[in-house]
Amino acid sequence: MKKICIVALFILFIIAQPGKAQYKPFIFGIRVSPNLSWVIPDAKYYAYEGVKPGFSFGFISDFALADNYFISTGFSYSYLYGKISFPFEDTMEEVLVTGTCRRQINFRNLEVPLMFKMKTNEFGQFRFFAQIGFGTSFRLSAKANDEVTTEDQEVFKQRVDITRETTLLKESLLVGIGAEYYFDESTALVAGINYSNGLTNVLKGRNSKYNEVEQKGVNHYFDLTIGVLF
Repeated sequence: MKKICIVALFILFIIAQPGKAQYKPFIFGIRVSPNLSWVIPDAKYYAYEGVKPGFSFGFISDFALADNYFISTGFSYSYLYGKISFPFEDTMEEVLVTGTCRRQINFRNLEVPLMFKMKTNEFGQFRFFAQIGFGTSFRLSAKANDEVTTEDQEVFKQRVDITRETTLLKESLLVGIGAEYYFDESTALVAGINYSNGLTNVLKGRNSKYNEVEQKGVNHYFDLTIGVLF
């Protein structure tokens, strides 16, 4: 009887031990991501003018390579911005205007990331992760709000479509960190901070408003991602 009790207690002890959660080999979800974006110009006479908040939303998916290693992809529809300035000379409101143009560029992009994601083992209901990879963005449209200030401090404003002055594709290096909170083996809340370092120009062509200067600039952003995984 004593031996039976010892065996029974041993079996109960084993059953009572918390096992490692079994996660699905792939997981899908949705996300929203407020961001701060900017454009760094690389053209003569052009200047950086600051950051502006934007927004993106989309679909995310992780495909397991091993227990803690994943390929992460998906797509997102992004509202990204950039503020730049440059010398300006053109006709506005039937007046020849010479001065400085401060331009806010409004991008609408479809971005497809491809990243390698590393996740920790679970800490209670949490898993933490780091990810790195590349993002390819397809420019859907680009518009600009121009504010031209003359030497006499007159201000002229206009909204223009600059789609033809921007590149169709943008490549970026993506890095991020975050955490997942699991309600069960497949459903989780996810939050993370990501940085997109632009690698290619988003501006192209020559500036017809001032000396045909060749336009160049790179778009970067930080975002805060909040999502649900299923």
